[in-house]
Amino acid sequence: MREEKESSVERILGIDPGSLITGWGIIDYDNNRISHVDNGGIFTRQKAFHQRLREIHEGLKEVLEEYKPTIVSMEQVFVSKNAQSALKLGQARGVALITVLNKDLTVHEYAPTKIKQIVTGKGRADKEQVARMVQTLLGLPEPAQVDASDALAAAITYALQPDVSEQTNELLALASKSKRKRSSRRKSRAKDAAALVAKCSS
Repeated sequence: MREEKESSVERILGIDPGSLITGWGIIDYDNNRISHVDNGGIFTRQKAFHQRLREIHEGLKEVLEEYKPTIVSMEQVFVSKNAQSALKLGQARGVALITVLNKDLTVHEYAPTKIKQIVTGKGRADKEQVARMVQTLLGLPEPAQVDASDALAAAITYALQPDVSEQTNELLALASKSKRKRSSRRKSRAKDAAALVAKCSS
């Protein structure tokens, strides 16, 4: 988890874009604790695809205005064997991205295996396993709708993954410690050499 901060509640919006259903989930992250706020899905009803994209845009705008998230988390694009499905998903995802970016929100993206690993401990977990763990982690009375559950999983991943800055600080600390050890060894060797020279000179 990331480093604790005073009065720094982060409201995380997870999004699982889709041309038929776009799942969303909101959690709060505060002092290494996550809590469920709400979740749902934007169910597109229009037959024309461009109208579905509009529904996704308007639906997400409503979520943003109501819950005012500070961070957005999404799954990275995966390669689909069906070119038509991949194209539609890419367009739905693009609409979701531009909607949240218009609110000047930072978007974090994670590989599907990363999300599964963080949430369930298994990078190859199926959707049912992910849904059950999301339910457990957030204390939900029942599993969320599958798309909303995937969105919540993305939000949880942002909250629970080690912070990059924290990892960087740890690496720098280790490097500094190693450097001090090498410096100490060099000084010790120099001292021994000086003592040897003095002994030989006497």
